[in-house]
Amino acid sequence: MTRAWIAAVLMAAAAPAAEEVGPKAVAARATVDACVAKAEPAKARDCVLAALRKSQPEAARFMERLNGEGVLKEFTETGRVDVAYVEYIYRGNATSGILLVNGTPAIVDVNAPEHYKKIDIKKEPAYAALAKAGGDVELWADDPSRPFAESTPEGGLRFTFQLAVKTCRACTRVGTGVVAFDFDKGGAFVGTRLLELRPGGDKPFQS
Repeated sequence: MTRAWIAAVLMAAAAPAAEEVGPKAVAARATVDACVAKAEPAKARDCVLAALRKSQPEAARFMERLNGEGVLKEFTETGRVDVAYVEYIYRGNATSGILLVNGTPAIVDVNAPEHYKKIDIKKEPAYAALAKAGGDVELWADDPSRPFAESTPEGGLRFTFQLAVKTCRACTRVGTGVVAFDFDKGGAFVGTRLLELRPGGDKPFQS
């Protein structure tokens, strides 16, 4: 073993684990609203952080993990991996988001394009009709449905979302892509997969 390898192992062992997100990290609505009403975004952000550090340290730390851009507005415990609903209070659009937290990695951002843009919907049977109606359509997660969480046969967790199919963020929705975010039994993120592509909007999940 080299000294560099031993040092790397020791550093990894000494690195603090990411703090688990829980219901105490949900920011009080009154605190956020009071600060947002006071000033422009930069000053309002500092106001929210300062207020949360005094009254809700867990909420402040979660806001810091989002680089001060958003706050946790709702938390749902689902097992080894949980669901965090976020409000990005200073954005002009895409002001809400969904994060899958407490697994590995500690945060998986459902809205992040790298998780769904790599899915090739053009090979799906329904694509031709959707493209005829909307042009060069693709998946968009700017406003995903609330997920349906279920165990996998291997003991892991699957979160199923309904994503919009459209040409651009502001364009008319012409269809829905049902996308699974899968985690193994240890809580490690495995990846995403398309379960269904169809016309129309969201439908109730069937348990």
